[in-house]
Amino acid sequence: MKKDSELYKKIRVHCYIVGLIAFLTALIVGVFLLHNLEKDEKTTGKYMAQITEKRVRARLDQYSMLSALLENYISAGENLDENTFSELAEKIPNEDGVIKAFELAPEGIVTDIYPKQGNEGAFGLDMLQEHERKKDAILARGSGKSTSDNYDTLIISDI
Repeated sequence: MKKDSELYKKIRVHCYIVGLIAFLTALIVGVFLLHNLEKDEKTTGKYMAQITEKRVRARLDQYSMLSALLENYISAGENLDENTFSELAEKIPNEDGVIKAFELAPEGIVTDIYPKQGNEGAFGLDMLQEHERKKDAILARGSGKSTSDNYDTLIISDI
């Protein structure tokens, strides 16, 4: 009986040791897998951010190149009447609606806007005086280039 008791103690100690080793092994494997999963998530996040940045840059470049059409027309000394401005602005692809309006603002005063519907309030607006758009209008005037403001509007300036 004494031998059986010692045998049970040895078996119990071995079971504890084997259980502890199994637990530690599972813990180490779990930490390793969690670390790899976190690393994969970070890599995926960086990749998605880079892809998104490239798409945004490409879209902005597209809008810049297309708005150059109107800028060149103005630079060539052509006067844009209401119909010509609307026809040219309409031809600029904007299928996802990023640009909500195209504005022509000689001397900082909005004289034409496309589309007119829903933007009637912008006619006659002095962007060089209105504080919310003043910075973008001054940038357009100073650079001689179009700018996009915080209101999703492309400002085309010949100021």
